[in-house]
Amino acid sequence: MSKPHLVLPGQVISTSRQVLHRHFRLRPDRQMVELFKYLLALYAAKYGIKIHVCCLMSTHYHLVFTDVHGNRGEFFRDFHSMLTKCVLVYRGLRGTYVFDKSQTSQCDCINEAVIEAVAYALANPTAAGITSTPSEWPGNFCHADELATGKTERVKRPDTFRREDGSHVRFFDLASERWPEEVELRFEPVPMLADAAEYQRLVQVELEGLIRKKLEEAGGQPFSRVRQASAAPSTTRPAKTSPSASASPASRPAEARRPRASRPSTDLREFWALHAEAVANFKKGDEVVFPPGTYRWAKVFGFPVAT
Repeated sequence: MSKPHLVLPGQVISTSRQVLHRHFRLRPDRQMVELFKYLLALYAAKYGIKIHVCCLMSTHYHLVFTDVHGNRGEFFRDFHSMLTKCVLVYRGLRGTYVFDKSQTSQCDCINEAVIEAVAYALANPTAAGITSTPSEWPGNFCHADELATGKTERVKRPDTFRREDGSHVRFFDLASERWPEEVELRFEPVPMLADAAEYQRLVQVELEGLIRKKLEEAGGQPFSRVRQASAAPSTTRPAKTSPSASASPASRPAEARRPRASRPSTDLREFWALHAEAVANFKKGDEVVFPPGTYRWAKVFGFPVAT
């Protein structure tokens, strides 16, 4: 079994989720961007999630956010569930899955790891070999020069969508109060970093380094395949990476690289040990109290958590 996540209020989390079989189900055409932004803003507001940066790729997405109340599990559950239902309808798919069955990637970011995580998310279109200028990619919702001040945009509720086969479909019941006509999508500076201007500068330095490495790998020539990638059918899958291209971390497929873990390993080891001890005591029939940061056993099963 995978290790339990340590979930505490105020953590800055770098997350990603990949599409099943790496098909281009999330390809950021205009309608998919509208849908993704709307649902992201809707559930972020509902669960108090502060968004810092988001990049929607064709096969996955990257998101860096602050989990203000320690309830990102509910956010992921509702956001992924509704996004799946909408993508299935929009892409004209049969079945029940859009995302693969692996757990949502969650990296707790502290100090310099925040810089790396934000730059990594912004650089994804370049790491994937689509464009040497990440801001050209329509799925990059917040650009590097907007990090210090943040940005806010009003996102209207998606209504009727034209699908790839030419048919039209309505997503939401306009009479339902569940779906507000308009929501506010806010991108905010990372709260743990007091100097927002310095935060933006450090991210830009890290981002330029990632872009430079990719350009060196590509022979030093700028490239732009945005139009080609944006027009690819949603049934497309990325070309396999050659062995030579996977030799260095900078050239691995974008979804295969993660910002380094930043929470001290002793903290996690202690949490895992206490959590495992609580589970073992439960199996023996003893009364148990789980350690702070326990999510599933507390939220889903209702077990008490130490304060």
